[in-house]
Amino acid sequence: MVKKKEDPAIPLVGEHNSHFRRYTDPRRDLAFDNEACQNDWRAQQEVEEDKVPPPIVTSQPRLSVLGGSRPSRWDNISYRLLRRKQLLWRWRLLVDLAVAVAGLGVVVMLAETELYIQGIVSKADPVSWFLRMVVSLSTVVLLLTVVAYNVTSVQMTMVNNSLDDWRLAVTPPFVCNVALELAVCSVHPLPVSLHSGPQPKLESVLSVLMFLRLYLLARFLVVHSRYLTDTATRSLGALNKVRIDALFVFKALMSEWPGSMLLISMVAIFLLSGWSVRTCEAYVALAEHRALNETPAGYIPEAFWFSAITFLTVGYGDVVPRSECGRVAAVATGLLGVGVTALLVAVLATKLQQSRAEKYVHTFISRIDLDKRQKHAAADVIKNVIKLWRMRGVSGLRADRMRVRVHGKLLQAIRNMREAKTAKVNIGEAAVGVIEVNSGVTALARTTELLMVQLDAVREKTDEMENHLFAMDSKLDTIVTAMRQRST
Repeated sequence: MVKKKEDPAIPLVGEHNSHFRRYTDPRRDLAFDNEACQNDWRAQQEVEEDKVPPPIVTSQPRLSVLGGSRPSRWDNISYRLLRRKQLLWRWRLLVDLAVAVAGLGVVVMLAETELYIQGIVSKADPVSWFLRMVVSLSTVVLLLTVVAYNVTSVQMTMVNNSLDDWRLAVTPPFVCNVALELAVCSVHPLPVSLHSGPQPKLESVLSVLMFLRLYLLARFLVVHSRYLTDTATRSLGALNKVRIDALFVFKALMSEWPGSMLLISMVAIFLLSGWSVRTCEAYVALAEHRALNETPAGYIPEAFWFSAITFLTVGYGDVVPRSECGRVAAVATGLLGVGVTALLVAVLATKLQQSRAEKYVHTFISRIDLDKRQKHAAADVIKNVIKLWRMRGVSGLRADRMRVRVHGKLLQAIRNMREAKTAKVNIGEAAVGVIEVNSGVTALARTTELLMVQLDAVREKTDEMENHLFAMDSKLDTIVTAMRQRST
């Protein structure tokens, strides 16, 4: 009796008497950190191995990082799936909290900065101090959230790769990314006392750098996109070694809604760069006890005008930044403008490309025009040939000139006819539409049907030949039998 063999690619989780007990044992989700638990499990396995026949497919024992072999909790697929689901839920919760805290800090910073620039409050007022403390508290909460997110990322890596030690998941690039992320999130205006404040240049730089926290919006889109929440999409990406990250989601959104994504990017860059230039110039002007009219970029309309002409790489020169912070913001605006312009050109090229239906209509009209040109050229050829035939017996200087002119028209008509024919052939080779495919399939079906008919005819003729041969064989046997009887 042949024993039924289970497919190791589809483990029967929860089934009894399975040959792959490492996947189906409900006790496999227990922790094996205690030595007593390990001994009990091994003893129970030895007892069960005496009752259960040995498996057809055996697996090597899992090696521990500390040496030796011991069962691992990652061998239970149901436990891994449940753990991954819990970590994904924690990921979304932490990212939502980080985006909310970062947005609160940026909004409070904008309010405090505008109140100071408009002269409503000073740096020594309790209102400014309170707003700065709120920004500082939001920064602390944001840093804790970022640390928790990266810890969850390490745990997710352990689940995906079945790692028993977290040190295997912490690689040097991961450490660098975490350090950079913490440095970006820790930037905020320094809290001040009631009598002193930081330097204006440092204050403007720190206020502008707080906008770097907006990178969390990309992470928010990733964790809430269907590409990460859908199990089938994650499995397909893992099989093809494609990471579902911010760049992948941005490319997908650009493919689905290119116009909306470009418009949102342009408006966001325009607003951030304009406010950054205005803040830098206003802080420097107030620090040097000068009026804002001496620094035109300190006004909101002029700052946004300067941002627009810099983003479009026009640069009229009527408004220029005078502070180092404003110049750096202008350079960043110009670089982002070049990148967005390249994306705009790519999107326009894609949008202006003809669809298959439009290309087919254009090809059909071009074929009609080329057919007309070819027919007119053929008619001109016939007409000029008849003229030359009629002028064959005429002599004289005028007749010779007329003959040369008609001969030239004949050559030009032949050339036009050949060019139209060549262009029509090239269009036929380049255009593959629905009708062409349908015609090709129909012709193939007709050819196949004709071949089947001919094959049936060949089979009938072969059967007739076999019948004739069988009849001839029977007659020959009869003749041989009769000759033998006469000889005897």
